[in-house]
Amino acid sequence: MGQIDKAERLVALAAAEEPEGPGVFAARFQIAYARGDDRTAARVAREFLGVWPEHPSALALHGVSAAERGRMTAAARSFGQAVAHDPNDADAADAAWESRVYAHPLLLPLRPLYRLGVFRTWLIAIGTLVALNLTGFYRTATLVGFGWLLLCVYSWIAPALVRRLLRRRWRA
Repeated sequence: MGQIDKAERLVALAAAEEPEGPGVFAARFQIAYARGDDRTAARVAREFLGVWPEHPSALALHGVSAAERGRMTAAARSFGQAVAHDPNDADAADAAWESRVYAHPLLLPLRPLYRLGVFRTWLIAIGTLVALNLTGFYRTATLVGFGWLLLCVYSWIAPALVRRLLRRRWRA
């Protein structure tokens, strides 16, 4: 029996005592996340937020779930509310800052990378280029290749520039 199974049994015991306790919801989220079940983790985060709408942990876990699914605006909102309810939580403040950076409109072209993940996006790009070359659309493949290259360079440069821009605005 693995550690996750043991944790699940302990959470079941805790849920028998206090089924809608914040610790139970947080542990259920962490177990689902450890199992790699993002949908269950997102559902648990929504349930937690529904039962405890003002709880900083509920807001933070909802932000984590939204960020995992590439919904950076929702993540920034949830993390921002979590920080508003508990200003001493440095982790939530860092997550709020990062999600605010990635929710910036200048990073809108990079949203497919966040939603699909880098590996899937690379597979789609390479598959598109191969398919275009095999079907004889060489010029289109060249344009798509250069577009992909520009997007890659933009994905390396733009987040640092947005961080710098937001820091300047924040200090002013």
